[in-house]
Amino acid sequence: MYILKVLITGLAAGAAAFVPLSGTGLSVLVSRILGFGIDYRLMKMILLGIFAAGVAACYPDLLRLLGALIGIIRDLISNLQTFVKSRRGDTAYGYKRILAGNYRWMLAMIGIALVPALIIGALIHPAARFAYGNLLAVSMGFFVTALVLLVSSYMAGADKTPKKMKISDGLIIGLFDGFSFLPGISKIAVTSGAGFLCGVSRKATVRISYMMVLILTGCMILRGVYTPMFPNQVPAGPGACVVAFLGALVSGYYVIRRSSRLISRRYERRFAIANMALGILTVIVYL
Repeated sequence: MYILKVLITGLAAGAAAFVPLSGTGLSVLVSRILGFGIDYRLMKMILLGIFAAGVAACYPDLLRLLGALIGIIRDLISNLQTFVKSRRGDTAYGYKRILAGNYRWMLAMIGIALVPALIIGALIHPAARFAYGNLLAVSMGFFVTALVLLVSSYMAGADKTPKKMKISDGLIIGLFDGFSFLPGISKIAVTSGAGFLCGVSRKATVRISYMMVLILTGCMILRGVYTPMFPNQVPAGPGACVVAFLGALVSGYYVIRRSSRLISRRYERRFAIANMALGILTVIVYL
């Protein structure tokens, strides 16, 4: 019975991670409804399953971003060589443009966004530890996600590609993402909301959102997430950890392959209602 509860929690968390719902918040809520607490190892395996699902589904974009990174490093070395030759008085050709192409710009914007996101994440880490053990805090996260989705659904469409994004756009996205370390606040929702606020096209916003989910989930795996267990609860064994990982992996991969079309104005309002319902349900479970 315990293994079944773990499987259901992993499936719920994986499915929520790549749509405008909070995978961590939903995992805390579902586990409480089922009558058990997620310990440190279970949460880590759920996050690892979400991360693996994202890598498996987004590998084409990941490979393009890796190619963009290699290209940037290669051009930086080439420009350095050109600079040295020009200083020596040797014949030197012109400098190469470092940020050429959408994927190089996307990589740069993701790097810029990570700075405020990780700083804010480190600053609110004590609050996040408290929130994982308090259902009222989780419910507030769901309500915040609903508000972000509701506001972003009324924003006018835009066509700004990664090449047209500014440094301020990346900083704003990172500022929003920093608070997604709190349970109940969806990384997809806040990233897409910030992207729409900056006028980024929906196609680019979806790709940036998925990449930020992967990177921030990886940071949570490395940093660790504190989740209190119920009194006298035995820590999860290897079997439960594997089940949690596979549940999050399977559901996450299935959803991410079909979820890009859900990040639209029409579905944002539906997900806003869903988050409000989850927030209300969380309060009821707490009471």
